[in-house]
Amino acid sequence: RLTAAPVAPPNERWRLALRLNMLNLHTGVLKQGKDLKGAVRRLQEAVELLQQLDHPAELPTCHLNICALYSEIGMHAEALAQAYLALQVTKKLMAAPPQSELSPTAEPLIDQKLVESAVGLELPFAEPWEQGRRETQLAITYYNVAVEMEHLKQPAHVEAFHTAYLVAKESLGAAHALTGQFR
Repeated sequence: RLTAAPVAPPNERWRLALRLNMLNLHTGVLKQGKDLKGAVRRLQEAVELLQQLDHPAELPTCHLNICALYSEIGMHAEALAQAYLALQVTKKLMAAPPQSELSPTAEPLIDQKLVESAVGLELPFAEPWEQGRRETQLAITYYNVAVEMEHLKQPAHVEAFHTAYLVAKESLGAAHALTGQFR
């Protein structure tokens, strides 16, 4: 028997954020079950929700996850298209001021404490996207572009690999493990 009444979602954005979390979790289940095309569909739904919520910071990760799934399926042209989308969004995010600078009085997207007390879940975009994460995302994105270009036998893959290495070296340092992987 419950001792307290269930907590109702405070608004539509909160409901959509919970749905986004569910889609991300379901993607993992589908991938484990080898339903890669189903996982792609769930991530495409997550991209639509992120756009609806006007929360672009997680879009590059979603696009790269779709890229990885397409690559695993062997659909390298589609994977490259997703990697390019991730690259485009990442560059736009890097050009924009941090969210805290955009609107210092803006309400947070969700009340994290309310979510944790109501359902015990951490939502995927509770923390702001720090500058260091942007450069790491950029390096990873260039690397994914390069991998998919290589699968498609596009000569520009060499330049993309080199760009991934240079971005990682400049932002993370030459001794960082990720930089070492891109050599």
